[in-house]
Amino acid sequence: MPYKPNMFKKTNANTYHLFFSLSLDNIEPEEISILNRALVNCKLLSGATLITRQTATYIQFRALSASFLCDIPSLYLDLERIEKLMKSLLRQLETMKNDLDTPASFFGFNTNKIAVINYGLNNETYVYLDWENIVRLEHDGDTMIITSPPLDLGTQYFSPEQLGITTIPNSVPYQSVYYSLGKVVLILMNQSSLSDITPHSPFYRTSVYYLLSRCLEEDYTQRNIMWV
Repeated sequence: MPYKPNMFKKTNANTYHLFFSLSLDNIEPEEISILNRALVNCKLLSGATLITRQTATYIQFRALSASFLCDIPSLYLDLERIEKLMKSLLRQLETMKNDLDTPASFFGFNTNKIAVINYGLNNETYVYLDWENIVRLEHDGDTMIITSPPLDLGTQYFSPEQLGITTIPNSVPYQSVYYSLGKVVLILMNQSSLSDITPHSPFYRTSVYYLLSRCLEEDYTQRNIMWV
């Protein structure tokens, strides 16, 4: 059976199963294993447990609801939610980077693979579910190894150094993923650039604003994810 898109299945009032594949022989790409480990170890999914069955491997977790952000256009991403989103995805990134078996990262982000996990009373978290754009890291953790053309995320999400790739295999600095995250967050905020966030915006000169400014530095050596 071919691999299917990410899928949530609600099994009872408070339990979900997250599938990345439905393979009859239970053989899955290593990238799915990397992502599964990160989702369990980053502790963003309440009670997350990796379960292997004869027909599928999936993550079981507790939540009131789980869906992709792009499927709930009515959700208003205010300052608090944007901050939660950035902290959640950065936590997931850090967990993947520190994987003892296979240090890895997402090549980049886009808006279509961000999932919203709702625990009720405006308590939610966010995870990124795109195993097909996972790349390995050099052992120093500072460099992404590009061995095949990444699937199209949309060039609007790429860093300058990612846009400069002309041959495969290649490598780019790990900080490229920070730039991609910054671009995705700007799009979710309905802004095309940081300069569009004016003094009248609720995001102006907030922790989110300053983190975005550091993620979106043109010089990758100046990018960092320090909250202030």
